[in-house]
Amino acid sequence: MLEQSNPETITKIETDSPNRFTYGFMALGACVEGFNTVIRSVITIDATHLKVKTLGVLLVSVCKDGNEMIYPLAFGFINYECTKSRTWFLKRLREVILYPEHMMIVSD
Repeated sequence: MLEQSNPETITKIETDSPNRFTYGFMALGACVEGFNTVIRSVITIDATHLKVKTLGVLLVSVCKDGNEMIYPLAFGFINYECTKSRTWFLKRLREVILYPEHMMIVSD
């Protein structure tokens, strides 16, 4: 429904064999369009652990606009933080960036 009501929005969901949630990705179309046209090509990615029944990790990728304000680009929801899940998120992020060869990504 998010993709239907927001043009150019990209969402991906991945599940494991018993059809349980593993990874999720969301990039709102307006944010992607703005990033690909006028925003600086430096992306910062950070993660925070969710303190709910299912646990998991929220990944957030942001950059700065021309006024030095934080500009959201994409969000990821993963079951736990590891190389495989971060790689999955980065691959989805690369799909929304028009010129990935000109990007700089900063992460912890």
